Amino acid sequence: MLRKTLMTVACLALLAGGTALRAQESSDGTATDFAAIAAWSDAGQPDSLDAPEGVTFSYYSVVGMQLQPRVSGTGYGYDFNGCLHISAGTDNRLTFPLLIPDGSEVKYLRIYYNDTNAGTDLTAWLTQYVPGQSSTDLTSLTSTGSGGYGTTLSAELTEIFDSSINYSVIVATNTTDATTQICGVRVAYYAP
Repeated sequence: MLRKTLMTVACLALLAGGTALRAQESSDGTATDFAAIAAWSDAGQPDSLDAPEGVTFSYYSVVGMQLQPRVSGTGYGYDFNGCLHISAGTDNRLTFPLLIPDGSEVKYLRIYYNDTNAGTDLTAWLTQYVPGQSSTDLTSLTSTGSGGYGTTLSAELTEIFDSSINYSVIVATNTTDATTQICGVRVAYYAP
């Protein structure tokens, strides 16, 4: 726990101060590449705003290349480091089931992306399905700008995961070229 706290403090210091740290050895002898961690961090939107004392998040992570097309006519291409883009079809949605312990409290959806398209952003949803009856988007978020690699965090949720209902992460790249790529999705939750 102390190592995790020290890594977090060092990452925030790196982001705030702009000092280029390549790696630092911790007391247990393992190296931490703070520059790599900082590149995928978003200090303005932490995954834990008001975590109860002594409770830590669990994470359900999906790399972009694990996402599957919602319909068979959707083509996709692998780009680099797990990133994926839609290459063909009219339904530009990719999906993946959310599989976490029953009774977990879902708190945040985060996307990791490579967006170089000034006119189009990715969109992602966390959606709840009652099969054949209804669907409800619990949250949605978009990529921001066209600066390349980035991450976006959803607003805070308080959804209690019910395994009798289906939950899916859905991503729309909104283009059929490599200018908007989904690189990963992460759901932060409190395990029961």
